[in-house]
Amino acid sequence: MDTIHDSIDLYWPVDSEVFSLKGDKRLLKLNEIISTMWGSNFKPPNELKHRHFANVESIENIIEEFENYVAEDSSWEGLHDSFKPIMDLKEGTNGLISENEYNQYKGIKNSVKTKAGCTTQESIYEDNSNRSFLLYIDESTEQDQKIMDYQRLISAGKVNEEQEYKAKELLKNVQRLLKPIKVVNPFAEYLQLPKSVFKPRRTNSHYLKFIEAITFYKQYQREKQYDKDTGEEFIETTIEDIQEANELIIEVLLRKSDTINGATRNYLESLKKYLITENETTFTALEIRRKLKVKKTTQWRYHQ
Repeated sequence: MDTIHDSIDLYWPVDSEVFSLKGDKRLLKLNEIISTMWGSNFKPPNELKHRHFANVESIENIIEEFENYVAEDSSWEGLHDSFKPIMDLKEGTNGLISENEYNQYKGIKNSVKTKAGCTTQESIYEDNSNRSFLLYIDESTEQDQKIMDYQRLISAGKVNEEQEYKAKELLKNVQRLLKPIKVVNPFAEYLQLPKSVFKPRRTNSHYLKFIEAITFYKQYQREKQYDKDTGEEFIETTIEDIQEANELIIEVLLRKSDTINGATRNYLESLKKYLITENETTFTALEIRRKLKVKKTTQWRYHQ
């Protein structure tokens, strides 16, 4: 043990054999070898020695016992290095990137800032909502039926959970294959948002970044191009990317521009659908509560 101090105090926990770490045993055996061969500048407590050391008569026996102990590979008692999954991305036979690619990007510092959350509140603080993509639960009758059908299939043992797990793992692994690359949208100048959009400056930025994200995920389906001046590699957004973005984000943008909250909007749309189906223009509160299965206090809140 090397230290800049003349002396130090070492404190060893005297755990029971059940809770003692085998890593202590390795350290003590290694100290015994060094002490026997060259000398050691610290001495473990004798109580620990008697618990962990076998009676050995020579240096050869000590070395042999230590090598056998190391070969057992049980020093961590089931614990694993938390960074191993990350290191496996570039090491071993299943590495996702080569050593050259790792060396190319290892000095680059960047950050990804994202936050996801769930809330049952019908309204969200304005300053937060215009910085976020607000996703609302599908509370339609059709969605209720799909969920209940799936629950029934689970109960009947007809859901292939292994296949579901593999699909999730495939999605995660595919995302690990994505590499940093610049996205250029040649159509960005021609894209306009409706004037009624809430907080147009931030929403416009969200919209453009969302399109870029779709292009980024399709990087292996795009031909790589290079800037004539800088030589920087990039891929271009296509019309199809913009169409997909519009289909995915239209409800989010409409919700952002809405003057009423999501739950109230769902109630209003259900009410309109009911009146159209019944060919009516008037209704009573009791009638709607019975038809839409809404509580009196909830309905009163919707009508405020």
